[in-house]
Amino acid sequence: MAPSRHALVDLEVVELGRGDTTGHHRERGRLRIDVADPRASQQHATMTLTAGRWQITDASSKNGTLVNGARVTSTIIADGDVVEIGRTFFRFAAAVATRRDDPTDALAVESLPGATTIVPSFASTLAPLSAIARGTAPAVVLGATGTGKEVIARGIHQASGRGGPFVPVNCAAIPGELVASVLFGHRRGSFSGAVDDEPGLVRSADGGTLFLDEIGVQDPDERRWALRITESSRTAAR
Repeated sequence: MAPSRHALVDLEVVELGRGDTTGHHRERGRLRIDVADPRASQQHATMTLTAGRWQITDASSKNGTLVNGARVTSTIIADGDVVEIGRTFFRFAAAVATRRDDPTDALAVESLPGATTIVPSFASTLAPLSAIARGTAPAVVLGATGTGKEVIARGIHQASGRGGPFVPVNCAAIPGELVASVLFGHRRGSFSGAVDDEPGLVRSADGGTLFLDEIGVQDPDERRWALRITESSRTAAR
């Protein structure tokens, strides 16, 4: 079931229930959201705006309405709460940054292979990457750990049309003294512990994409060798 996002501005009632297909209908301060979920009831739950706060009430559904995993009859929902009907989940957000041209009801968009979003502004940010991916210049993806840089990098690789593999490398996990060996390979017996010939990650990514992850580490010594990776891999990044 594809995700979607619905603004609650100018609404007084939101109805949640089962439909033949997943969809929504908005009219005169009311929003109806249907989910193609056999475990949801046709009239499952209703959200009403009361004194500036949203209250959710179970409509005598067969499998109940859950908020943050706990079954409820009626309760006020707060920012970040997760509402569950059947096997469908809704996350309530009290405030979301939007742009004036963002649609009131936003369906999921895959602007880049494997990267699906319900945030229109982010979809617009991702859209040019498919064209960029077909070029030859290295791409830099910035973001904190856990924000999905590898998902974006893998999407760029898939959009590029390159026949070679996608090779992700966790640079923070490579000891400084092994950088050259890991990236560019070595011959058997060239150092203690080198029991086999290894082609190295740069050659392994030939014809594809070499993704150097976690390269912006904080330790000064680590940063120096991380920068050396960037320089030595400039021509091999794609």
